[in-house]
Amino acid sequence: MGKQLQGRVAIVTGASSGIGRGIAKLFASEGAKTVLVARRAELLEEVAAGIKAKGGQALALPADLTKETEIVELFRKSVQTYGRLDVLVNNAGIATHKNTEDISIDYWNDALAINITAPFLCAREAIRIMKEQRQRAAAS
Repeated sequence: MGKQLQGRVAIVTGASSGIGRGIAKLFASEGAKTVLVARRAELLEEVAAGIKAKGGQALALPADLTKETEIVELFRKSVQTYGRLDVLVNNAGIATHKNTEDISIDYWNDALAINITAPFLCAREAIRIMKEQRQRAAAS
């Protein structure tokens, strides 16, 4: 591929490991300014350092995606830093890996918060930003 994301800004949740980490590294190698989101700051900084070492741009923003205020703040900081948002990869999540009869209500609620509510809240914030960008572009 040839820098297909040059000049684009991408937020990748769950970027500290696994698929999210791989997506963030790939996007950066394709020219995207990447915003790395997960709870573990030290792992995010490691991913960001690897991206920067290869000439890419990365911003590590640790956040608990089960908290609406932290989601709103991470989108605000992303736009404040890079000026726009073009891509959202809603990758953060957990698998239960438990038998249904062994799942407590607290564990269930945690899974719903990160697997369903967090992607909704992230998409909502991304849509707000992208609609505003489109309106500004249309007006100019």
